[in-house]
Order: sequence, then C-alpha cells, then structure tokens
Amino acid sequence: MPLPDGLRRATINAQINQGEIMAHNIWFSKIPFGAGSYDLQDHCNTIRDAWKFMLAVNFNANNVRSFLHVTTKYTDVKLYEMDPATGKTGDLAQANFSIDNLGLSQSALPTEVAMAATLETGKPGRSFRGRVFMGGFSANILDAATGRAKPQATDVFSLALAQFMQKSRDQVNDIDAYRACVYSRKLQTTRPITRVSVGDVMDVQRRRRNALVESRLAGDVPA
Repeated sequence: MPLPDGLRRATINAQINQGEIMAHNIWFSKIPFGAGSYDLQDHCNTIRDAWKFMLAVNFNANNVRSFLHVTTKYTDVKLYEMDPATGKTGDLAQANFSIDNLGLSQSALPTEVAMAATLETGKPGRSFRGRVFMGGFSANILDAATGRAKPQATDVFSLALAQFMQKSRDQVNDIDAYRACVYSRKLQTTRPITRVSVGDVMDVQRRRRNALVESRLAGDVPA
C-alpha cells in the first residue's frame, strides 16, 4: 500500500522481566517547509535522547522511571525511512540506550498490564487519534483502594509524553523538519500530535514472548 511522502516510523524497544519484549511505534512526518538534510541517524539519536528525557523528567516530584519495575530496561530505538511507493521500510538507523534507563521500583505488575496514552491531533474521529501502550510498571502505580492508576502516575505519564513529542522533533535552524504525527492508513493522511491524554483505568497489551520458559501446573478432571 502506498504511503504519504516523507514518513518515518520509530520503534522504541524495551525488555521487561529480563525476557519479554515491549515496543512503542511512533510515526513522524516531514514538514514541507522545513529546511535541512533530514539526516536519518541524527533524527534517531534525537528520538532516543528525547525518550531518555521523558523517562527522567520530574513533574510534581514524580517521574516515569519511578513507576517502572527495576527489570524494565530500554534497549534501543530503530528509525525507518518508509518507501512511499511500496509502503515498506527502507533505510534504517539505530541508537542504543545506556544502562541507566532501568526502572526504579521493586514490586512488579504482570507484564501485559499497560497504560494507554491517546495521541490527539485537534480533530475528532478515530482516524485522527493514535495510541501508545506502555508497560513494565511496578505495583506502586496503582491506588490500592481502587485498582486504578494513581493521579500522580497519569499526570506524569501524560506530561512526560507530551514533552517527548516536542523534544523528538528533528529541527534544523529552529524549523521543524520532522515531527511526531498520527498516520491514518484509512485516509492515507498524517496530522501532528497536539495533545496527549492518559486515563486511570489500566489496559492490556498483547504479550510478546522471547523464548521464556513457563512454569505450569495442571489438575486432572476426576472420572
């Protein structure tokens, strides 16, 4: 399927519980009036640095890392140049994270439990919204009485992701060359992300195993 011109896809990869894999996919679109070379590796490095900032930046004395389990570790960012004619990935750039991107909390939630962030573009309709699922959290993200995410967690997650959207822009001479967007496969359009919202009901993301050995018990049905 053909794609809009000037589209890049970033995949931000992490490991959870020393085995399971988590990946966030975020689209970036080229700004027609931008200036510069749009270097793929430079942009990939910018996205990695913006994600590192997102994990650590404090809002009201909290940050994202403080809600992540200690085994959650971000590994790398892969940035793909999308071929508008074929719809397939083209050139690839990769930027690795350093060891200091581990979570800080001890008590783990199940790895498939996630927070879902809605990426808004200022226009109503499903074709103009995106989502990012983030897992690897510890139990301290939950309100013990309600089982929902604490207000501190939804606050810091939404504000930190909004900061990422701004800092991940590939800028040349203070002009945006690429910026995070919502890509609609149905309409074949892109729109820049203008707002990030996060609810307090925990969500579920599909489990991605990495050759994990599972402990299993069984019970025989009596005759």
